[in-house]
This record gives sequence, structure tokens and C-alpha cells, in this order.
Amino acid sequence: MDAIWISPFFTSPMKDFGYDVSDYRGIDPIFGRMEDFDWLVERAHELGLKVMIDLVMSH
Repeated sequence: MDAIWISPFFTSPMKDFGYDVSDYRGIDPIFGRMEDFDWLVERAHELGLKVMIDLVMSH
């Protein structure tokens, strides 16, 4: 394993499991804060892991 693949965590009305993004710049509070994500990425990189985000381009 060399990567972590994360489902959408952006602000969403959650009618489609987070794939109905309403704000690509905000993190939905149910998933934490930007500081939490920054920590996750930093820690993953310390462990030699890549971090991928499932980005919803259109729906």
C-alpha cells in the first residue's frame, strides 16, 4: 500500500453520500476541519504515503 484514497469530504447536503458537493473550498464539519486534513496529509507523507481525494468534477 502506498496511498490513501479519501471519499469527498467537502461541504455537502449529504443526499448522495457527499458526492453532491455544494462548496469545494469547505470541509463539511462532520469530517473535521482543514487543520485535521493538513495533519492527515503531513502524517501520511511522513509514512511515505500519498493522499488522493475523490474529486467530484460534475454530477
